[in-house]
Order: sequence, then structure tokens, then C-alpha cells
Amino acid sequence: MLRLAGQYSDICHIPPWVHVPMEKARSIVKQEARRFHREDKLAFAAGSVANRDQRFDLKAVGQDVEKAAKDGALYYIAPLHRTGYLDNLKEFAKSIIPSYSGLD
Repeated sequence: MLRLAGQYSDICHIPPWVHVPMEKARSIVKQEARRFHREDKLAFAAGSVANRDQRFDLKAVGQDVEKAAKDGALYYIAPLHRTGYLDNLKEFAKSIIPSYSGLD
């Protein structure tokens, strides 16, 4: 799947449950993208979907976004729950997005 991501994807999200170390997985994707002359078309996403058992924690999400940005991710999947979705989305948009969008 990692090789297919390098060959075909524009935005690649490697989920945390992949049984390959993250750096190695990213390296495989980048290598395949290079092989198909797609290096400039590939971007990475970080984050994950919401876990039902976890509460939305803006501070933890902020730290995860910061780590994702340092790791080179251009996209982030925010772990928003159905319950309180709109309020959490507004909080995320107000507190975190401006720091990374250049609009603050």
C-alpha cells in the first residue's frame, strides 16, 4: 500500500496502526513517488480520526499539530467527535488554525 501511495496519491496519510516505523513508511512512499517522477505532487497528512473513548483535548491536539508541522505534514486530520463537533471545530479553528495559516 505504501508503494501505491507513492505512485498514485497526492495527499498521503499513514495511519498509526501501520506496522512499519513512521520514518521508514514515509521513506518508502517518497522513494516510489521519486521513481514515478511525482515528488512534487506528494504531500503528507498527519493526525487521526476521533477515538470514541477520548475527550477532545485542544491542548493535546495543538501539540500534535505542532509535531505534525515539524515532521513536514501539510495537512492535519483533527480528531473531532460527533458530540460537540461544531463547538470543537470552532475552538480548533479559532485557537490552532491561525498559527499555521499565516492569517493570525
